Amino acid sequence: MKKTVFYLFVIFLMTVFACNSGKKADSKTTDSASAQKKEVTSKTEVKLSPDEQKKLNTFFSNFSEIFLESFTENQLNDKILIRFGVFHQYVNSPSCFKNAGNNKVKIKDLQVNLAAEKYFGRNIITHLPVDEIEYKEGFYFIPQAAGEAHQFSQVEKLMQLEGENFEAIVVVYVGETKNPHSTEAEWKKAGEEITISCKMKAKIQKITSEDNVSRYILKEYVKL
Repeated sequence: MKKTVFYLFVIFLMTVFACNSGKKADSKTTDSASAQKKEVTSKTEVKLSPDEQKKLNTFFSNFSEIFLESFTENQLNDKILIRFGVFHQYVNSPSCFKNAGNNKVKIKDLQVNLAAEKYFGRNIITHLPVDEIEYKEGFYFIPQAAGEAHQFSQVEKLMQLEGENFEAIVVVYVGETKNPHSTEAEWKKAGEEITISCKMKAKIQKITSEDNVSRYILKEYVKL
């Protein structure tokens, strides 16, 4: 009789434990669902003024004009920073380059790092050669490039995430135009052949310096 009572008591405890565990699991599932719902609903579309639109178009054009490769936030590495820094400076600051002979030009690694830090908020950890970019004695070397197809970007939509983080849908265009901030209809009217190259989804962060100057840095850049 005592054994029977003991077994019944054990079964009772196991039943209570199972019920409580189920409640906790249900609670965790509910909490997880709520968190996911909150994450989805936390995106708020930002209405851009014409000046803000142009500023962001220019920001993203810095990446499309050098054909920046697609990457997620955890894939951003020194090779991507180096490739961006070298070719960004080649397009926008050609005076930073010196003739290196053999149809090559060179740029100091400090100048490459400055571009990486400005647009990505990160310094290059290890300077090294990347594909056709050579590196030695503190300089990067590249062949003098011939003209390539010109790419530029426009922001189609900007969503605010948490804090100063944003998600942008970016249209990358290819072609020559006098006004990269114009519309497809206006380009066509002007006889300019502009086509869509691709669309990108980007994550950016707005940072503000001590002297209250704000800029964006790129965190993620994924082809849609």
